[in-house]
Amino acid sequence: MADLEFPICETSEEASEETNEDVFDVETTLQGLQLSDDDSEIPHWLQHVESPFNWMPKRFSDVPPKEVIAKATERIEMDEGFEATFPFQKFVRMLTLVYEFSCQGEEEKAWEQLTLCDQLIEEERDKDVVTFDKLKAALSHTVQATRTHLLLHAGKVAEAKQIADSIQPVVSLTNNDQAAVQAVKARFYYLYRNEGTRLAVQCAKLALTLAPDEPLWQVLTAEAVRRLRKFLPSTDQVSEEEVSLLEHAAGKQRNARHLVLLAQAYRESADATFKQHRSDPDLFHSQIFLDISDMQAKAFKLYQEALSLRPDDEVVNRLCGYGLLKLPAFKSDYRLAENCLLRALELSPNNPTTIHSLGLYYYKGLMEYEKAALFCEKAGKLGNFPASLDMLRMKRLVYGVNYDPVFDFRKLLQQYGDDQTKRHEVLCQMGSYFLLFERNVIKAFKYFKILIKEEAELTIMMNHKCTFLNMARKINLFQYIVNEGTLLLQGEIESREAEENSLSDVKTFLDELKVSNPELFDIPVNKDLVDELHRISDDIKQTYLRKKERRDSLKEKRRNSSRRGSLEDNFAIIWRQSEGGPNYRRRSSGNVNDNLMGRVFRNNSSNKAKLLENITSPIEAEESSNFQKRQKNPQSQGFYRNTSSSNARHRSSGSSSDVSQSHRSPNSPKYKQHFFENRQVSIHHQESGKNARGRLSSDNIQSNGYQTGNNQAQSKRHQSWNSSNERPINENWRRKDETKTSTEIIKEK
Repeated sequence: MADLEFPICETSEEASEETNEDVFDVETTLQGLQLSDDDSEIPHWLQHVESPFNWMPKRFSDVPPKEVIAKATERIEMDEGFEATFPFQKFVRMLTLVYEFSCQGEEEKAWEQLTLCDQLIEEERDKDVVTFDKLKAALSHTVQATRTHLLLHAGKVAEAKQIADSIQPVVSLTNNDQAAVQAVKARFYYLYRNEGTRLAVQCAKLALTLAPDEPLWQVLTAEAVRRLRKFLPSTDQVSEEEVSLLEHAAGKQRNARHLVLLAQAYRESADATFKQHRSDPDLFHSQIFLDISDMQAKAFKLYQEALSLRPDDEVVNRLCGYGLLKLPAFKSDYRLAENCLLRALELSPNNPTTIHSLGLYYYKGLMEYEKAALFCEKAGKLGNFPASLDMLRMKRLVYGVNYDPVFDFRKLLQQYGDDQTKRHEVLCQMGSYFLLFERNVIKAFKYFKILIKEEAELTIMMNHKCTFLNMARKINLFQYIVNEGTLLLQGEIESREAEENSLSDVKTFLDELKVSNPELFDIPVNKDLVDELHRISDDIKQTYLRKKERRDSLKEKRRNSSRRGSLEDNFAIIWRQSEGGPNYRRRSSGNVNDNLMGRVFRNNSSNKAKLLENITSPIEAEESSNFQKRQKNPQSQGFYRNTSSSNARHRSSGSSSDVSQSHRSPNSPKYKQHFFENRQVSIHHQESGKNARGRLSSDNIQSNGYQTGNNQAQSKRHQSWNSSNERPINENWRRKDETKTSTEIIKEK
């Protein structure tokens, strides 16, 4: 997603070979970036300065001026740069508008933007900001050089020449100032697609060569390399150069935005490594998996540190929130991610990127598709193009097969009609929808023909990701076009009568495609190619659902574990929850700590007696004391054998019986109430105890998988029962004077 991250925060592609070169020739690069006297219309007395007019971006024929103006205007107030103390990005975008308006003949608008540049410099001049001090010479140089060109275009040659003579030549500036000029140039090229980004990398590397120890230029170079990965669909792997530069910059200066960039590099590197080795059966037992976990843990700590350094920075909160959301659930904190995004929205209520990130949180974090669709739709109306595409996906998830996206597609074509890149992406998504979902090959071909006719960038089709499908990797859409078109011509796909006349157009289209890309036709036709794509999408969706279930289960366990406090508090909780029924022990047995805690209390009678004095009434405490006396000499009572039998059933099988319903402690009031009220043990409970005794060991007694280990005497009694024909008594074994209920006894007292 191009607008989600810093400053284009999307997992992108690896840098090209030229960005990974170990040897960087400064002189050759300068010659490549400067204009020769033969090709330039700029007078010689203006060629010693640096300005957008000298950089000549109109050489990029694939970037229309309207697109650049739209992007610069849309993002001019978005402070997404790594220089949090100075709006460097805003300055460069205003400088870009000066050049583009001048090229379009709108000189008045160009002068307005140049005036805004002057005002921005004056506003920052009085502030004691280190970043501005490093940039101010370069900013003044480029503004004066740009003013000279505007005067020259207006016919004021003498005034232009006078200002040009007062500008210090670039070669006479200090190394740091020359590096700052290259930084301005690199940021200027950011809005000019592929070729512009390549030149941005060269300019950033030149700045780093001129001042290699400056953290600003280290981060600038890493940022440029990261952006270039977006335009080179070769791999998702993050280059070592990018990570190394960010680590050096963060080691010298703990800048919050620098830390965010480093965290993103770690996170994206972990994701790319996992994708590369996901098919390895031994991945989770290898050093690679440990490295992935280590990078994810580092990213999480860096996000936390960045938030602690600048808790009120809208960009830091937004990027940390989105980054935390992209980390695995067991390595992240989604509640913190939500708080970061809400804080960012509070600091910048109408920021479409923040609103889009919140939509993605509801989509990926909570899977609340209706809320996600509302946030994405709002962000799309504010000009966030990726949010508009995600809105289509959310609506598909909400309405299912009943959703027809054609109407929304047409609205997007109207909204982004002036931006050729976005318009082509919408057309590509429309063709993909009709090809992969509607299986209407003829209608899909109409949109693909428009793209080819308008000479659209073919990378959007060769590295395509359908909005409505969950895709593990991008596909070559041309392969599916050839496959489905061939099946249609062979009669494998049914065509309507109204479309039969268009079959000749399909054949012509495929013949032309065969001339330009013959390798596409070497792949055998596969009837199940599209179905396989849908199957993978469904599998990924089920994986998401399972992750959500595990995440919800983890939340529930954490919520339960947070209730465990001191020893006394835990016993009080166990006693209160014993009213929950016979299955309470079984439910609590899923938590190891709960079972161990219950075991401690069962084996520590002194603590239990002491705690009962605090949570029971004096009458209940007296009853507990009397009952303990009787328990010390159980043979004097007429219920000796059945009491042991009931305890054996409770401790061994964990079955849901009335005897074991709430009797974890013989001192429990619930135990006493049950003991005095019940007259006999049912046959069902007897059979349950009989089966349980058959499973008992001669050495210990098991309860829910944990050894209770009471005493050897009781174990021997169980052993004697198992080895003889003697069975517990199943008759009314209480003495008549003990058949009274606990309530009657209390009344008598």
